[in-house]
Amino acid sequence: MAGMQTYLFPKTVFTLSALFIVCHILGQSNYIKESFWISEKLSSMSVDEKIGQLFMVRSYSLGHPEEETLLLNYIKDYHIGGVCFFKGSPEEQVNMINTCQQFSKIPLLMAIDGEWGLGMRFPKTTISFPRQMMLGAVRNNNLIFEMGREVARQCKRIGIHMNFAPSVDINSNPRNPVIFDRSFGEDPQNVTAKGYMYLHGMEKEGILPCIKHFPGHGDTDVDSHRQLPVLNHSRERLENMELYPFRKLANQGEMALMVGHLSIPALDNRPDKPASLSDRIITDLIRQEMGFEGLIVTDAMDMGAITGKFSTGQAEAEALLAGNDMILLPQHLPSAVQAIKKMIADGTISVERIDKSMERILRTKYRLGLTQSSTFSTDGLDTYLNSNQALAIKQKITEAAVTLVEDQNNSIPIPLNPGLRVATLSINLSHKSVFQDRVDSYTDARHYQLMPQQMSVYAQQYLQTLSKFDHVLVAIHTSGKQTDFTKTLTEEVQSFLKALELRTKVSTILFGNPYLAKNLSHANTLLIHYDNESMTQDVTAQAIFGATDIEGFLPVSVSERWKHGHGISRKNMERLGFGIPEMVGLSSDTLAMIDLAMKDMMRIGASPGGQVLIAKDHKIIFRKSYGQQTYKGIPVTHETIYDLASITKMLSTTLAV
Repeated sequence: MAGMQTYLFPKTVFTLSALFIVCHILGQSNYIKESFWISEKLSSMSVDEKIGQLFMVRSYSLGHPEEETLLLNYIKDYHIGGVCFFKGSPEEQVNMINTCQQFSKIPLLMAIDGEWGLGMRFPKTTISFPRQMMLGAVRNNNLIFEMGREVARQCKRIGIHMNFAPSVDINSNPRNPVIFDRSFGEDPQNVTAKGYMYLHGMEKEGILPCIKHFPGHGDTDVDSHRQLPVLNHSRERLENMELYPFRKLANQGEMALMVGHLSIPALDNRPDKPASLSDRIITDLIRQEMGFEGLIVTDAMDMGAITGKFSTGQAEAEALLAGNDMILLPQHLPSAVQAIKKMIADGTISVERIDKSMERILRTKYRLGLTQSSTFSTDGLDTYLNSNQALAIKQKITEAAVTLVEDQNNSIPIPLNPGLRVATLSINLSHKSVFQDRVDSYTDARHYQLMPQQMSVYAQQYLQTLSKFDHVLVAIHTSGKQTDFTKTLTEEVQSFLKALELRTKVSTILFGNPYLAKNLSHANTLLIHYDNESMTQDVTAQAIFGATDIEGFLPVSVSERWKHGHGISRKNMERLGFGIPEMVGLSSDTLAMIDLAMKDMMRIGASPGGQVLIAKDHKIIFRKSYGQQTYKGIPVTHETIYDLASITKMLSTTLAV
């Protein structure tokens, strides 16, 4: 043994050393190739071509010929460096990307503002993943990593290289009109952890993430799309809050950084000097103090915070002068290019300064594989972008974010007591909700709906009716916007809920804007979920009846009583929940073969119909009813009850097979 150890140890050291040397050589070789490509491109480019590469323009994938013509003119006449896509369709976007890349001398950097995935821009045809406020309520950050990977896979499939996400703004102002649910919350550590997992997931799949909006757009009550917000905070406060996630994330991998249109006197006290045009913030703070070497891009230059204070073209030139590498969505590209040329002519900006940004842009393109153009296919695109694997990720996140804020009488989860009389009331809906439909899966409940404007007429009638039940589930459905019913709960709604609490057991469920919980301090039992989507309503009902764990916590403070980080945990009661096969490692495509088997069975007359239910890992993942109860009888439904005369034959045969 001693002899063998003497032989193996030096060999192991030699092998590891050789491996290190090989890796080092390969790394150096890749860097040399990268640097050579950058140098070659720079030396072959005219000043006009270099200026053009600094710009990323806005485009819509709506299939309009004039839109494509405009883009091709920008490529031909101004040599633009990239395109940021907005509303339209994935198919049209793929076609436009293929066309544009063919005409660009250097492949274009294609980007999208997809904070909750492609659904942010294509809501009717692609999956919208949870917004960042909901992600902020999740304890298991690995789920956010998986979402980042899936968002990146979908971006790559349609030709996107860069996603302007995640937003790492600290949303400490409930009146924030522009960030709100686009933020992971108000706790800097939580925002940083979530932001890292999201960007790391995208980076893992080869998409360039972009953290925003430096130095932090969370504590504003002014929308920078309309006018310039001012943050009058001390440097100490900025370091502890707004700047915290940017400092932590700035050098955590390949990424870009977007600078917002915000006036921050503690960082630059010059009048009307937004961060996006400030050399003190971009060059001094981001580049020198923070040591960030990645791509710096401006927020959209066609936003009101800029256009309301600067002449056309002036702001874009000042953005370059301040230290930005890429200028996003110029208000008028020809004017912006002309303004930069004028600054070069009068010596305000040097070509060497432009070359520094060009090196970063070209390095980014090289690392994203943009040394040559690629084409993308629309075949199977819709299926790929709406896969059940993606929906499974979304449901897992949605389940993990259910937040129990108050439960004084341990009412949640609700026991399955046959004698328990349960009713539901949906406020702000005029039809039966998905939440109410799912409640029917667990108990025989009565369902009611009431619009806020009907409260004064029907309040007493509903109080009398609902007080006859043992447990009433009141679901308040809000859009999450800050401009309609969801901005506040009316006095009439609050009075009604308080009166109902005095007459029977009530569990209140708030869908949408969590800040409305400040009006629900009377609630004995309160659950919050962060949007009003069908999936959110569905999984919340399942959690209430003990099918899933309740583990969410508040990403923001909703009152003095309920601060960020607060949340009551409840273990599931091992009841069956509902999901899709991919949530438990099965395939929807494979299970779809059951349809063919049942159709064949009915076709040959083996049976007039039947039911198939498959459950795995406490989830019903397949449930269908087929045909009729007799050959000329009543249709089979999920409520049809079969009398199994000989269950032994069925079970023994199934187990044998």
